[in-house]
Amino acid sequence: MTITNQTNKISHLGTGEQDDFTFDFLVYDEDDLKVYENGTLTTRPYTIEGVGDPAGGTVTFTDPEDLPESGSTVTIIRELDYVQEVDYEDYIAYSAQVKEQALDRLTMMTQQLSEQIDRSIVLRVDAQLSGLTLPVNPGRVIGWNEDATDLTTYSPEYGPQGERGYQGFQGQIGSQGPQGITGNQGAQGDLGTQGYQGFQGTAGFQGPQGAVGFQGSQGADGIQGAQGGVGA
Repeated sequence: MTITNQTNKISHLGTGEQDDFTFDFLVYDEDDLKVYENGTLTTRPYTIEGVGDPAGGTVTFTDPEDLPESGSTVTIIRELDYVQEVDYEDYIAYSAQVKEQALDRLTMMTQQLSEQIDRSIVLRVDAQLSGLTLPVNPGRVIGWNEDATDLTTYSPEYGPQGERGYQGFQGQIGSQGPQGITGNQGAQGDLGTQGYQGFQGTAGFQGPQGAVGFQGSQGADGIQGAQGGVGA
């Protein structure tokens, strides 16, 4: 049969109560189907239905007390060993089914590699680098070297210094804040030095002459004195 589905993996979200999870791709052998929970092969018991069906089938967990937990990711994936198991001999007629199944398995392996590459870190199509290997140095982080020609490791506290970025635009002036509380009155300052004496003012104008006073009344006549005695 033909391989029309280009995927070999499907993921579901566990609920804590769901026991069956479907897959929509062809599997020729139960051993070629793996079930993962949160990235780790599950140890819960399950059965597989739909082996050999191009439309796929169902994985059913058989212990109702041991179902995938709520929020867990259940991933069903087809993983084949990279082997060719058909031994062709001379002058032997092989059925179309045997030949097609062998070709199908090669296609499945190609899809398996494609799925792994999709999860890998790859260089851009225009990259001129090749032969890169990931350095192994526990406790350090991986990054480009100064020439960006190979990978190296750095201390997690201090990675390679990047280029200086552009200066950002000046932000808008913020609104004026509320007026602060009036402070306490300060102490009286020291007495200042005495200033210089001012200049003497100009003399005033002489006032007009006063009016002539009235003449006083004549006094009364005096009393005449006694006549002196005659000499001896």
